[in-house]
Amino acid sequence: MESLELYSCSLAPGNLTKFEALNDVTLSSIQLTIESVKTLLSTCSWMESLSLKYCWDLEP
Repeated sequence: MESLELYSCSLAPGNLTKFEALNDVTLSSIQLTIESVKTLLSTCSWMESLSLKYCWDLEP
């Protein structure tokens, strides 16, 4: 899988390490922490595009 779009769902931080092949990610209306985003970015070495729409709890 190279592309993933998730909307209004629950995303467990531990699952973010399982997406290493993704290059296009859209997350919308999802509760995320800065640490979760960092984990996603460090895990997905092929990431070309990351879109965060209406996500909350992204405060440091």
